[in-house]
Amino acid sequence: GWSLHLNSLEKIPENFNPEVGWSLHLSRVKKVSKGFRPIVDCNLYLESLEEIPEGFNPVVGKELHLSNVTKVFKNFNLKVGRDLHLENLKEIPKGFNPTVGNHLYLTGLKKIPKKFNPLIGGNLYLTGSLNTDANYTRLPENYMFTWQNGKYIQVDNTISKVISKKGNIFKVKGIGL
Repeated sequence: GWSLHLNSLEKIPENFNPEVGWSLHLSRVKKVSKGFRPIVDCNLYLESLEEIPEGFNPVVGKELHLSNVTKVFKNFNLKVGRDLHLENLKEIPKGFNPTVGNHLYLTGLKKIPKKFNPLIGGNLYLTGSLNTDANYTRLPENYMFTWQNGKYIQVDNTISKVISKKGNIFKVKGIGL
């Protein structure tokens, strides 16, 4: 229901896909498998991860810390409820346009591709002259985050699993409960 701290873990076990009601700390993990898709209501810390495998698509309600990642795969379109930290990303591949509820940190970039246009609720943080070259679209007011084709939604800053839906009425269960 709360945080899960696995800071001494260096490798993710096969089929390890936790649902965590608060934060998941995996600070020493350097590599994750394609099938690693945790559901984390608040923060996911993967500070030692260097490269993101194709298919990596976690559900993260608040902050995703990928501070050491230098490379992401083509068409990596992640959704993060609040902040996405990719401070060491060196280049943006074709089709990388994440949706971020608040801030996107890309301070390690050297250039921005012309078609880069993420959906951001707050600010895009870049280095120096790149700030003038960057395009991004402002997240619409009252945007509802959904993941895995509507299986998970974020309402009132909390991620919930959708049990059923009729029109715009949802029956949900909180993560980790």
